[in-house]
Amino acid sequence: MRDEYFNKLLMIALEEDLKEVGDVTSRAIFEKEVTTAVLYSKDNGILAGIEFFKDVFEKIDKSLTVTLLKHDGQTLSPKEKIAEITGTTRSILEAERTAINFLSFLSGIATETDKSVIAAEESGKATGIISELIGGIQTEINSSVEMMDKNNQQVEDGMASVNGAVVAFEEIPVLVEEVNKA
Repeated sequence: MRDEYFNKLLMIALEEDLKEVGDVTSRAIFEKEVTTAVLYSKDNGILAGIEFFKDVFEKIDKSLTVTLLKHDGQTLSPKEKIAEITGTTRSILEAERTAINFLSFLSGIATETDKSVIAAEESGKATGIISELIGGIQTEINSSVEMMDKNNQQVEDGMASVNGAVVAFEEIPVLVEEVNKA
């Protein structure tokens, strides 16, 4: 059996489910018939709590044989065989609801956790791609700024040449007048 906390939780769950009289319907219909029950997965997911599942049956009836066919952490698809329980029908029916509740709850948590991990990994990949795109944009911007700086320098050089030409043109009439006076 699992730790003390689980044992307390199990006792509360069984007391709530079976009360003091047990499974009244099973007791009314079955006596000592022996059967084998099979647990199949209902949906896709991650299995968790299979040992707790087994413990519930053993708590109800130590003579039950629980064969686990899967283990915690395994990925399940619909209709996969997870476990077989052999023993008296009455004992199997008294334990099954509580056992399946534990298994479903813990497997649900494991499945949602797995989905979150996958989403985080995909987010990390997307962050890397976005980072590369931003780096590419920054490189293009830097290249454009360098080109603009070169073009600005060429414009400044051209303006200096134009200004020099204007000064030269303005001196032409003065020089022509000096030549005519001479």
